[in-house]
Amino acid sequence: MTTKYVIRQNQFGYNDEWYVMGWIESSIIREVYDNQSDAETAYKKLTVHALRSDDLSSYAIGNGEAEQEVYDAIDAFTQEKFGKTFKYLDDIDFSEWSDDDIFAFAQIAGLNFYQIVEVDESEKFYVIWLNHQNEYFKGWNGIFTLENNRLDFGYYNDDLIADFLETLNKVAPKGSLEELSDSPTLLEQLIDGELVMYKDNQLLVEVGGLNFKELSDLEAVNALLKQPWFEIRALSIDEFAKL
Repeated sequence: MTTKYVIRQNQFGYNDEWYVMGWIESSIIREVYDNQSDAETAYKKLTVHALRSDDLSSYAIGNGEAEQEVYDAIDAFTQEKFGKTFKYLDDIDFSEWSDDDIFAFAQIAGLNFYQIVEVDESEKFYVIWLNHQNEYFKGWNGIFTLENNRLDFGYYNDDLIADFLETLNKVAPKGSLEELSDSPTLLEQLIDGELVMYKDNQLLVEVGGLNFKELSDLEAVNALLKQPWFEIRALSIDEFAKL
């Protein structure tokens, strides 16, 4: 197994998404490295820059909401390094600190702006390419990834699935069945009028009132189109990081 070292920015749309720390695609990929040493060097540099640039009041540590043990550890660190403690963390001028001291502070304070995650180079990231828009389908935190090469959006994603179907309807394939497919008879048989409809000389999908977990019919229809609505592409970590 060849390992890639991914630096991911821990930035989420909702606070309750911090539980997905192990999911590479759940936030912003900043860098991908072939060896751990280079990744750790870059991780340190990014962390130091973030602490010098960000306002601590944006975090629990800067609002008095962290555990007392954390504040005690910070006091011990600053007392040892600078011979004093800070009543208010906002009083710290990180521009006067060395990179090593800033990085150590970030570790003590639990300010995990970034995270290094190890990924098997052979791992694939499945994304939806929208042919008519020439772009990838995006979720709430950027480009949406599937668990495999099927339209499996997982649980609790009904709104996202509805967004996907609405996106398809905006570029509905138009024309006769013969113009749309090399197998028009089979295509007609697959159009059930529930999920996939043929109306006013164009294909449409029903957005509401269905069990959105069952999208196999849509995949079957899409496979018969001369110009498919969408493609599911399998990308490497390097390809995915460039998106």
